[in-house]
Amino acid sequence: MKRYIMVFKNTNDAVRGEEILKNKSINMTMMPTPTQITQSCGICALFNEEELEKINNIIEDKKISFKNIYEISSNGFSIYK
Repeated sequence: MKRYIMVFKNTNDAVRGEEILKNKSINMTMMPTPTQITQSCGICALFNEEELEKINNIIEDKKISFKNIYEISSNGFSIYK
């Protein structure tokens, strides 16, 4: 199963994003952002592939503000969105 990390632009966006994802019953974990990815916000959301469709719907509705979504693989991180 693929895993993804949603990186936020700042802490305010991360807190708001966490609230939105929890309210939409998204199964995710907030965690420190790996320094290999970015040095912007220090908080990101980790989630599995099964949540991707619901998260994409939230993004399309412009209900969440984020910087990037990365797919996690054995080779590291690659930008998904």
